[in-house]
Amino acid sequence: MNFKSVLLASAGLLIATSLLADRKLGVINDFNKVEEYRSNSIASRQYREMTLEKNVLSAINSSFTKKYVAKEREALLKGLGMKDITFEQEKGTYNYYLSFSTKGDGAQTYLIFYNFATNPELFLQDPVDERVYLKPSDKEMERQAQVDKQEQEQTFSSGDQGSGSSDSAPGNSGNTPASDKSKKPDGTD
Repeated sequence: MNFKSVLLASAGLLIATSLLADRKLGVINDFNKVEEYRSNSIASRQYREMTLEKNVLSAINSSFTKKYVAKEREALLKGLGMKDITFEQEKGTYNYYLSFSTKGDGAQTYLIFYNFATNPELFLQDPVDERVYLKPSDKEMERQAQVDKQEQEQTFSSGDQGSGSSDSAPGNSGNTPASDKSKKPDGTD
């Protein structure tokens, strides 16, 4: 190989490398500019509402798919829209608390918690955490509160008010169980 061919090959390699590098840098720069523009642009109110509605309705449908068979789910969610759902976002988070009632004779109220990874008003996504509860009737909640209160009163009236160990005997300070009183200091009986 002579000097000319080596020089020519080096020049060709240098030109090819610079052309490829320019293409990559141009694409990366364009991508970064567009990404910065999109992150700094403010989405319209209509877009935010539409995206949140899609996320919420999709999440409810997904949650009920896990909980109910198809016929029950379709009956429960028939005609459900954002106008039927009340929701509240926990401040500073992407946690949403929802409530909606089914229609018909056996109307039931559902309480749902969803935690989204990113802002559900801007990005289509599924929640990362969910909890779905069927709200009991007010009568049932009152009855349960009364049962809890009665159990609490019985616990306190039985004499066990947290004064010490439950296996302490009368006259015992509660520091050592009654079975340990009969032992000698060296541990023998």
